[in-house]
Amino acid sequence: MPKIILTVTSLKGGVGKSTSAIHLAQYFCRRGPTLLVDGDPNRSVLEWSQRGVSLPFTVITDRQLAREAGQYDIIIIDTKGRPEEDDLREMMNTPIWSLCLASPRPRPLVHSATCARNSRNSIPPSTASF
Repeated sequence: MPKIILTVTSLKGGVGKSTSAIHLAQYFCRRGPTLLVDGDPNRSVLEWSQRGVSLPFTVITDRQLAREAGQYDIIIIDTKGRPEEDDLREMMNTPIWSLCLASPRPRPLVHSATCARNSRNSIPPSTASF
């Protein structure tokens, strides 16, 4: 059973979900075996992993998750942009951590508020400590 499950999501595409997921996987792989799941239909993370650069973590698609999950301490899931509200609610409440990205403009900040409303245990950004 994984010790950490983290989803990276947003209610808008193009905010850096895949890039953030790759950087998070790079960070967490120092703490244990790390699996990065490409759940975005664009498959940006998978494409990056196939460019011949050796990554220190494993990258799979969401369809392979059930088969692979038990072998890793840390699972990071890059999700599709604009998830349905039911999917968002499940993402925000199932994993140990969820990261909902937004750019610092009024409309995307409204999207972040929607993410927080769908979470049982949200941490306001001003109080988050890393």
